[in-house]
Amino acid sequence: MEVDDQIRVRFVTKTQTIAVPDTALSLATACGRAQLGDVVNKLRGGSNLDLDFLWDEKLVQGSLAQHAARHGLSTENVAELEYFERRPEPEHAGSTTCGDDWVGCLSGGASVLAGSYDGRLFWARDGSVAATAHDGAVTCLASSSSSILSGGKDAAVKAWRLSGGTIKLVSEGEHAHAVASCSLNEARAFTGDWGGLVFAWSLPPVAEEPATKRQKTDAWAPSSTTKAHAQVVSGMCLADQQLWTCSWDHTTKIWDAATLEERFSGSCSVALNCIDVLNETAATGAHDGAILLWDARCRATQKSLRGHSHQSVSSVAWLSDARLVSAGHDGRLCVWDVRGAATEPVSVLSCALNKCLCVAAGGGALFAGGDAPQVHRFSAPGA
Repeated sequence: MEVDDQIRVRFVTKTQTIAVPDTALSLATACGRAQLGDVVNKLRGGSNLDLDFLWDEKLVQGSLAQHAARHGLSTENVAELEYFERRPEPEHAGSTTCGDDWVGCLSGGASVLAGSYDGRLFWARDGSVAATAHDGAVTCLASSSSSILSGGKDAAVKAWRLSGGTIKLVSEGEHAHAVASCSLNEARAFTGDWGGLVFAWSLPPVAEEPATKRQKTDAWAPSSTTKAHAQVVSGMCLADQQLWTCSWDHTTKIWDAATLEERFSGSCSVALNCIDVLNETAATGAHDGAILLWDARCRATQKSLRGHSHQSVSSVAWLSDARLVSAGHDGRLCVWDVRGAATEPVSVLSCALNKCLCVAAGGGALFAGGDAPQVHRFSAPGA
């Protein structure tokens, strides 16, 4: 394509307050994000919005000609370009001391908890103690709007009720091996251990709890168990009616959450440490510093991302706007926009850790912890 080649485009947006007429315009195929933004801002009467663009649901990076060639799109047809305001890069907003040991895990959502190697749970925003939870390190945390699930090196699994800024222990069970991963929704919980087993648990409904405080914690037995992996179940994520798991045995699997029947097993060439799922895409962090993206619809890997200097990726977390954040043993937090073709991070955040072990998003912020007692907080609209 020549630089003076033309393409007809139509601008659309889901944000009506920044909408422009959807009349098709003729533009040079050499236009990139900045030039497209100038056109939209002029159509809006001279505004100064910083915009990103999607063509065929993929982020425009480079010129329209390059985007068309990269994704096999025709420049003969009218291109529908969806635009939206670009999110600002996360900025460090402070840190909170949580005890005096390493922070190994975090729960996302509105109420972010930090799990310490000393067995306690801390409120990540102010560093206050939420509970003494485990004998030894807290190895995993998960949360819903009303419940918290914790697992520990002591092989214990605990369900906590979240209410009014406090948590109360309501059920306690155990594995035969140390617990490595967990996930839950309002009704069910799942845990994975170092023996490769996945346990399913039924959570007590909130309505069944008496108004007065319980004097005794319920005995808790799993509703079902399955041998899920040949090695540790290093990560899991419950998404809709599917449970995703990953393992050091180099596999990612999808299970029916109701029956724990295996629906898919995909393999790669490296041990996997962590997983998070957004819509139909799962992100897994690997021992070799890669992040693999898996598509649930085609049951295959979409792409591999690299930004952690070949050091282990210990945690991944999706933001609501399709950005992904990864934490690595190189002490870095990498932010990715997976809608584009680039396989490098759009930004890298420093959190003064030699090893970053966990990352979580919630309440418009990112939280990160690792080989220090501090939880670092970053402003992140859309988190």
